[in-house]
Amino acid sequence: MNNSSIAKILSISLLFSCNIVYSSSHNLHLQETASSVSTQQDGVTNNDVLKYLSEKYSNEISSLGLKDKQLNSNVYVRASLNDNFLFFSNLKQFISVFYDLPNLQSVKVVKYDNYIGFKVKLAGRPATGFALYQEDNEFFLKGL
Repeated sequence: MNNSSIAKILSISLLFSCNIVYSSSHNLHLQETASSVSTQQDGVTNNDVLKYLSEKYSNEISSLGLKDKQLNSNVYVRASLNDNFLFFSNLKQFISVFYDLPNLQSVKVVKYDNYIGFKVKLAGRPATGFALYQEDNEFFLKGL
């Protein structure tokens, strides 16, 4: 399995309640891949892939205008309102998954009070937004 395949699996985790990953005919194989592949294969972990992606897209991420302190802060996500928040990655790694999505057109940052949002636009799809609530040096995915 190559890094790109693992990145697609990570994007499923990141976009768990968003239908853009599954709604395109070009991405139907992702459901099969996510259900058949463990989180660690060939000695490559999710953390390895996130680190690789954050380095690969470092220039794009730095152009978003976020501070290093923010980019190094932890991001927590949950699958539903009934679930507890779980650590996903740092903010830089969280953002890097966006840049590896197929047909990406743009990623924009929206700031409001204690929230940082990301507007992600894929070709042929309406833009999708991700809202992260900042509390101290941590971010919590609060909405899509």
